[in-house]
Parts: sequence; C-alpha cells; structure tokens
Amino acid sequence: MFGVLFQSNLKMDSFDDQYILSQCAQRMFLIKLLQHKGMPQRQLSVVTYSIVVSRVLYALPAWGGFLSAELIGTINAFFGDAKRFGYILYMNY
Repeated sequence: MFGVLFQSNLKMDSFDDQYILSQCAQRMFLIKLLQHKGMPQRQLSVVTYSIVVSRVLYALPAWGGFLSAELIGTINAFFGDAKRFGYILYMNY
C-alpha cells in the first residue's frame, strides 16, 4: 500500500502521499462528527492519534525523504489545523 513509485526523472510519484492525506482528511471529518456528538477532548485526541497521526508516521520512513517543500507545508498545516481544533492535545514527535 505504501509502495514508492519513481518517475523517469527519479522523483517519487505523489499518488501515495496525496492518497494518505486524502484519507486523513476524511478521518478528520469523522472526528468532527464525534466532537459534535459530545466526545470529550481527551478521547478525541486519542482517536486522532490512532487513526490519523499514526497513519502519517507509519508511512513517513517510506516516503519522507522524497517529500517536496510544498507537501511538507501541507502536512504541517494539516497537523496545525488538527491542533487548533483541539484534536491533538500535544505534539511530541
């Protein structure tokens, strides 16, 4: 699932990382639903780490070295939004 595909110019294909970010965005929608149903912030944080942060950290060794500056900014913004909304209580990675 996290296979790395290279183009003819030895750049990594961005399909995998865009797919992972798309999945994470969908999962954040689920977390928003849980928040609106009244789930406490601490439990929201646990769910966020379980289904979003862990997904990115698991794949990072495979494609982390091939990320563009733009994609790194996108990932950082994604986690910044999650922290701002209270879904990530602390960031220690």
